[in-house]
Amino acid sequence: METKNRRTLVGEGHAFVVGLPSDFTLTEVLKEAKKIRLATAFAHRSGWKHFRRGIAEGNASVSLLTGLDCCQTDPELLKEWLQLKATEANRVEAKLASKETFFHPKVLIVNYEGKHPDFAIVGSGNLSQGGMHDNTECCMYVEGRELVKQLASWFEAEFSRTGAVLLTKPVIERYEPLYQRNRERRKRLEKDQLLAETRIPSVGKILDWNWKDALREAKKYFASREFAEDYTSRQKGAAQILKALKYPEFTFDKRGFDEFFSLGSFGKLNPLNRDKVFRSAARIRNELRKLIADGETIL
Repeated sequence: METKNRRTLVGEGHAFVVGLPSDFTLTEVLKEAKKIRLATAFAHRSGWKHFRRGIAEGNASVSLLTGLDCCQTDPELLKEWLQLKATEANRVEAKLASKETFFHPKVLIVNYEGKHPDFAIVGSGNLSQGGMHDNTECCMYVEGRELVKQLASWFEAEFSRTGAVLLTKPVIERYEPLYQRNRERRKRLEKDQLLAETRIPSVGKILDWNWKDALREAKKYFASREFAEDYTSRQKGAAQILKALKYPEFTFDKRGFDEFFSLGSFGKLNPLNRDKVFRSAARIRNELRKLIADGETIL
């Protein structure tokens, strides 16, 4: 089965919900509910948009519980929850999970009080567009009375824990600067993740490379005219590099360093960085001397 054809809480996508009824529509379910409990490790407006209408147009008692671990939860969403609490104080409660442990659940519990079977959805997806649709997630829809009852009991215990914090304006104001401060850090992590996702498959291809094929290709290259030309060029380049850097004393000056930068036998260096790098010339000289003295240890 293609993941794009799997049913999610909000249409076809990747965040698969096992056992979801064929006529399930999240907005209508929430509008008809009598009690809604939602526990999510982190919460974004992109996920809440799928709940907003059903909760606003219904009359269910709503309990919302989210975590602040890793500064992922969107403070703008917390402000919306706070506003919802203010306008629907008789039926909406919102809290931040206890910090006693890392808060990581993703649980939705819906009660109808007899009109329809109560159900719960438990899985890997957070309250975000990714967690509900775009990401590869897997959740389970369950209607068993005893299972739903146990989940509701678990939720109430977490919601009433001593360490759980009632959502208020001062709490959000204290959290928001931390969230903003970590935005750049998260962006860097996303870049590193993308880099890893790009490199790992290529490493896999290298590991899958047949050793006999690799050996055959290497022999072919070493016997080629291309290798002979490359080898001669690199021998010449190595001698030029050693001369420019005044090996083995490495007493090179700015002129010698510029000459070294201009040599491309082993790969070209960016000339825009040349003067900046030379400002550390004393350190470079010292480290090169160490490398010559005891290369294995230094490496």
